[in-house]
Amino acid sequence: MNEAAEPSEPTEPADKADQASEQTAVSAFERNFTAVSNPEAHPRIRVLGLRLKGIRRDYEVDFTDEAGAGKDLSLVVGEISTGKTTVLDFIDYCLGAANHPTHPEVTDNVRGAQLAVEILERLGTDFPDYEEREREHDAQQSQQDGQSDPEAGGSVTPPHTHQISRYVIERPVGGSTSTVLLFRGDHKRFDGSWFRRLTMNPSDTDSLSQFLLRACGLDGLRVRQAPTKDDSTTSVLSFRDVMPLAFLAHTRIGSTDLVYERQPHRNIKLRQVIDYLFEVSDHEYSDITAHIQALREELREAQVGLSTLRSFLLEAGVRGEADLREAATRANARKVLATQQLSQLTQTLTASTRFAAATRATYNNAAQSARELAGQIRERDTLLGRLGTLRSQYADDLHKIELLAEAQQLFDALSVTVCPACQNHLPEALSIANGNCTLCRQPVNAALAEPALDQNGGPQVDLSRERRNVRRRLRELASFVDEVAVEVADLTAQQQQVQQTLNEAQRALDASTAPAVAPFITERDTLTNTIAGLDSELGTLQGHFRMQKQLLEREREANRISAILAAARERRKELELAQLDRDEVLDQLSRRFGELLTTFAFPKISEPFIDSSLVPHARGGRYDQLGSAGAMTLVALAWELAIFELSIEQGRSHPGFLLIDSPQKGLRQVSDGSALASDIALEAGSKVDRIYAHIEQWLSTHAGRAQIIIVDNEPPASVDEANVVVRYSGDSNRPPYGLIEDAID
Repeated sequence: MNEAAEPSEPTEPADKADQASEQTAVSAFERNFTAVSNPEAHPRIRVLGLRLKGIRRDYEVDFTDEAGAGKDLSLVVGEISTGKTTVLDFIDYCLGAANHPTHPEVTDNVRGAQLAVEILERLGTDFPDYEEREREHDAQQSQQDGQSDPEAGGSVTPPHTHQISRYVIERPVGGSTSTVLLFRGDHKRFDGSWFRRLTMNPSDTDSLSQFLLRACGLDGLRVRQAPTKDDSTTSVLSFRDVMPLAFLAHTRIGSTDLVYERQPHRNIKLRQVIDYLFEVSDHEYSDITAHIQALREELREAQVGLSTLRSFLLEAGVRGEADLREAATRANARKVLATQQLSQLTQTLTASTRFAAATRATYNNAAQSARELAGQIRERDTLLGRLGTLRSQYADDLHKIELLAEAQQLFDALSVTVCPACQNHLPEALSIANGNCTLCRQPVNAALAEPALDQNGGPQVDLSRERRNVRRRLRELASFVDEVAVEVADLTAQQQQVQQTLNEAQRALDASTAPAVAPFITERDTLTNTIAGLDSELGTLQGHFRMQKQLLEREREANRISAILAAARERRKELELAQLDRDEVLDQLSRRFGELLTTFAFPKISEPFIDSSLVPHARGGRYDQLGSAGAMTLVALAWELAIFELSIEQGRSHPGFLLIDSPQKGLRQVSDGSALASDIALEAGSKVDRIYAHIEQWLSTHAGRAQIIIVDNEPPASVDEANVVVRYSGDSNRPPYGLIEDAID
């Protein structure tokens, strides 16, 4: 349950608000966790409700009754394209499927999916601190009920070995994530604060897959890639490998890939899962033995680490948690007392030096002036730095203008001032007048006669004017810099004077107050050192608290491994005592398979059985050779229900729920023209009645031990309407229209 909080420094008893909070926590605990002594009377996983978190609103399907208990049979009924299959697909998605439905109405309106479930957990394996609180709760309940002490001859309550816990699994929709959030509570009440983050990596011990497999008692198992080879590579069993036995999707009903014959790697895993389920695997005993050896080594390492940490704490003189709390309480009390004494001493010192108020005021004023002058000098120094940068920029601009002027003089054809023939200075500057050069009197090209343009196509800048402007701004800037520098010098001189005044005021204050303060100096230093020492002691105690927390965590980890090891040993003992022959299990499955086909009134049934590859046969051949979609639907239902029913009846490790999508698929189809299809289509209504009657009767016989959720267009009228959890009309005038109620267009 809740992770252990770091021990804190005890100061004073909890107030009423803390007590109320604790009572609320206990109430929530009792609501979400129920201890049980007979785990076989409950499904290992029960679906309570589905909520799709939307942008504008949420969309829910509730699988509980009015009292909040999970229904054994739930029907989601409605017209086509109203979201019935989407309900099952989202349940599968929340249980670890890689993808979620991507219909436009889903992608446009849904941002997250939450699945409320009940999980059957073995005490001490997942939340070790449950046991202590559960015992306290039972003791209180026994006192209230007046139950007598067993030693006094009263009735003895069977020991609780498991707990039923309610959780909400949340996964995002429309984005990728490698983690799942786990909340305490259910779809009707939970605080919205997740307490555990599970990964999507099946091999991770803290993954969603292992969390669900742990409820089934299948965690930590491995499947072989090539079961017939002793040296075959293995992979961790995933809950996705188990889901085909808990979800009969519409893609498998009436198809020729019921047991994944066309997907060999999945078929190999499915066969091993059923072997694990019925405890008949040729390899399971060796696997569980190897698992026990690995757990022993892990436990040994955990115990060595725990022993080493205990020795270190003992050598370091780290006391127990109770002693640490007592020491922290004493240190806190001493610190509070020393702080109060120091405060009183400070007040006494202030009162004894009031006669020096004028001197202290002079000192404070001088100190304030010194701070203000320092701030002003700092501001002007910053300004001088910025002005220096600006002055450098202006100087650089002036240099560039000088270079540009020289370039124009060198390359301008009209800048000639000396006659090239006689070497005499020309009386006037050369120009172009009336289209003729004034030097040679020759006509000039029209392009040369136009005003000179710069590289951007505009008239050339008057560089002499720009030079004058830049020089003027540079002079102004230099003058301002000089003014600021003078201010800095003046302020610095004032600061030196004020500092001298401050020093004199300090000496005067010390001289006037020394006789009054001297008697208290030693006491003040002693109190200050005492407080510092207590702070150091409390810091050390806090470090010891953290060490004790680490010790507690290691103890819990060792206890967790020990509990898993005990469960593995118990499982191996069960295998030794009750391991069945694989042929015997196949015979049991074949008999139940045949009984179900007979119950469904399968036409002219003969020789129904399930072969060693788990492929069902009927009428002398494989199911995929029957030539009728309706016949394959009946076979698929019988095959799935045979495994499900025997698992529940024998207390096997099945998850305990079964999702069935469209059990009437193909029953009325006669397009293939076969006699078998015609026979089934003619009596489709009767067969549907038989299917539902059998499911209702079997669930009634095994009430509370299993859950079946069916999606169907229209179940027979004989079905109890109380089992219909929602009926989608497909008509906007008769709500609910569908799962996404407001996506009608």
